[in-house]
Amino acid sequence: MNSAEFKMIRRLLGITTDEVAIACNVNLRTSRRWESTHWPPADAVEWLESKLAHARTTVDTILTQFQADADTADGDYSPTLPLYKTDEAAQRALGPDMTKEQHAAIMGMITFFGDDLNIRAEFVEDRSE
Repeated sequence: MNSAEFKMIRRLLGITTDEVAIACNVNLRTSRRWESTHWPPADAVEWLESKLAHARTTVDTILTQFQADADTADGDYSPTLPLYKTDEAAQRALGPDMTKEQHAAIMGMITFFGDDLNIRAEFVEDRSE
């Protein structure tokens, strides 16, 4: 994977260069170089590809469920996706490895690929705030 592909996938997934640096145990400047002057190393590419694979699986699973629900629904069917206002709320609901931006990116992919399902999104009320 070259620098441009790495950056494109990182951005698609809602991952920051700070998060790349932390996950790959390098300084921020190094993770930024991987998107400009240096090719990302194999372990960073593997990490990002695993994030992309997880996103694809999540998108496919949710769209399959929405389509099954639409096929059995009487009348109009409009599924709703949850969105979180803070990283803390997203992590409480989805686990420590998920930020609100990463989750929103996956929900955006679901909306894009499921455009025939009239998908809506709503913020989840976080009772702990």
